[in-house]
Amino acid sequence: MEIKDIYQKMECSKEDKEKIYQAILQKRRRNFAGSHFMKVAVIALCLLVGGTTAYAAVHLLTANEAAEQMENDKLAKEFAGLSEQVVTKKSGDYKISYLGKVSGKKLLDEEINSGVSKEKSYYVVAVENTKKKDERMIASPFVKGKAPWQYNLFVMGGSSESQLIDGIRYYIYECDNLDIFANYGVYLGVSDQTPGAENFCYDKKTGEISANPKYKGVSVLFEVSLDKTKANEDKAQEAFKMAQGETQSEDTRDTQVTQMHKIMKKWNELPEQKRIQFAKENGVKTKEETVYNENYAEKIGKEFIPGNSYTEKYLDIKVAVLVKKKTAKITHYQVSLDEVKALFF
Repeated sequence: MEIKDIYQKMECSKEDKEKIYQAILQKRRRNFAGSHFMKVAVIALCLLVGGTTAYAAVHLLTANEAAEQMENDKLAKEFAGLSEQVVTKKSGDYKISYLGKVSGKKLLDEEINSGVSKEKSYYVVAVENTKKKDERMIASPFVKGKAPWQYNLFVMGGSSESQLIDGIRYYIYECDNLDIFANYGVYLGVSDQTPGAENFCYDKKTGEISANPKYKGVSVLFEVSLDKTKANEDKAQEAFKMAQGETQSEDTRDTQVTQMHKIMKKWNELPEQKRIQFAKENGVKTKEETVYNENYAEKIGKEFIPGNSYTEKYLDIKVAVLVKKKTAKITHYQVSLDEVKALFF
């Protein structure tokens, strides 16, 4: 069935029809063709504008598409099989969408080796600011029965990378395998601060976690769908013991996590050309690649940074230069976070 055919059968106002139709045509121009595109068309054209499902279908990339745009091909293939529905929640001036999760081995070129499992979980979050600001967020898994400030992304071998695409920032996160906690239940908390009692609530009696309604910043919570056949109590207990057995005190760990967030915020506030110069002068080249991306609109020959990612020790800076229309040569530079920290403190 053609889009125009679906368009004619819609039961809503002409204005709504045209708005959805034009949005879908724009999405098709990104070259995301094939069966997925028709699926998007059917969903969006059969719903009125304003619902969260319609918002996701019209405005957002899928987890698969986001991974493709960020040159994570192996991960994109895994996300292509997702069937769960996108969930979007509002917090202040932000629309935050959880696009889905997968788990597996060696789905990224550079894996984190810490943790109790060789398998990792990967999840994608999209953040749109209605006032077109680009504040960075932290999307952390929480396990039911554990306080968010005690067991979160930062004790689960977490790392992330992000990219701003069409005014929406997409985050891909990697952490220790979440499926082992299937018998407990896992949440995904998104906030503009590191997890704490200020932005999230924890009920010690029930183990339930919720966003703090009194918090003035951004705080939302999603439930993560897990495969209960992959629950592993032994590995879950081992993970909890590893977190409890760290030599750092809880206060010290929280301070370091907060400082990491501050470092990355200050880094992203630096002028782009200064960040590029720093990468070249202080970084080690780890990878070079040529990438085609529909969203590259810079002038040919101009250098720019399409995205960063970081682990507990290193910052990976992508420096790109447009070699022809929508095609860039990207060089990855790895810099010690201590060197980045020295810029500001």
